[in-house]
Amino acid sequence: MALKIPLILPFDKQIFVHIVKKHQVDIDKFGIDVEKQNSYLNSKEYNEILHNDIQNTYYKYLYELKYNDKKFVEEFYKLLNTKDIDIIKLVSLSTFSWYIELMTKLDNENKQEKYQKFFIEKVENYIKNNINNLINMDSFHKDGIMKIIDDNKTLKEFYEQEKQKIVKDITIDIDKIKQILNKLLIENGWGYQDEELLSSISKEQHKDWLIQDRDYFELVFNFITHINSFSGSKPFKTMYYNIIQSYKELYADSIYKNKMEFIIKRFEIDTTDK
Repeated sequence: MALKIPLILPFDKQIFVHIVKKHQVDIDKFGIDVEKQNSYLNSKEYNEILHNDIQNTYYKYLYELKYNDKKFVEEFYKLLNTKDIDIIKLVSLSTFSWYIELMTKLDNENKQEKYQKFFIEKVENYIKNNINNLINMDSFHKDGIMKIIDDNKTLKEFYEQEKQKIVKDITIDIDKIKQILNKLLIENGWGYQDEELLSSISKEQHKDWLIQDRDYFELVFNFITHINSFSGSKPFKTMYYNIIQSYKELYADSIYKNKMEFIIKRFEIDTTDK
């Protein structure tokens, strides 16, 4: 089934020469901007038509009795496998998962492995292209996506690998950490990527910063106070644990013991529990 894509005409530079000169606009930059807009509109139009074709093909199968299983699976698979399209982003992961289940059930000629391989390929492509959005997505939308990913060992491992690439690409410096903590304390809001970054700070790094930086020490004190205000399950569990362990080790050091005693009592930290 071939997609019929209406062509948006390319930018004709000469049409706008008089206008851009009159208004002192850079003609080359203007041309690039128009071409980018053309590309975006063509892509948007293409996606809309593909999405409609997918829906129409599915509904055709539901309501047209003469449209047999084999013909439907053949045409539907081609649509879902359209080149250079992030099909998951177009139809949603839950919908795509249902489509895979349906084709697996209807196709008597191909083994289940064909559709499982196809499913993993497309979802991995989606994860790779949208990892930042997935990491920072609100829990309302993320929970459903992650349930499907977590239920598949291959996809779960791939997601963790891609997520770690993002975390490793972020340079951990004290100024950036202080900015995140300030934002968290002032706005009482954070992104998943912030939590991942804070969780990646080692106990040893916390200790060094607590010793070397007075502002960091105060921010961390306020952070622990803030986290303790949560009832039930607390956020930033790894960060919280590493800081508490850092407090214990500093308290055990005779150089800092007297100063750390206030912290230990304030947060009721059990120093006998190593």
